Amino acid sequence: MVLQFFADYFKHQFTAKTRHGTHSPFVYKLADEVIYDFSAKNDYKEIEAQRKKLLNDQHLISVTDLGAGSHLNKNRTKKVSQIAKNALKSPRLAQLIYRLAANHQPANMIELG
Repeated sequence: MVLQFFADYFKHQFTAKTRHGTHSPFVYKLADEVIYDFSAKNDYKEIEAQRKKLLNDQHLISVTDLGAGSHLNKNRTKKVSQIAKNALKSPRLAQLIYRLAANHQPANMIELG
């Protein structure tokens, strides 16, 4: 199982094309301006400041769990920091989502959880 994974990985690395081999202008622009853009942006500082604020917030809030919930913890109040710890995306993924939204500038967005 593990050997097959490594074999597939090395096969992919050997046969994979760079973004310069991409023929679609949309996909090339997406790869170049969104996926592989690792330059620092001023907005990242604001986003990370908000993340830090949420992770340090000790206020208790009432939570209505519309999902399956926990059978062990029936507590309906949680700390904001506890929710943030479980719900926030990693900084790297959050920055990718930001770049994608900033690049396309949609009129409306929907967050599906």
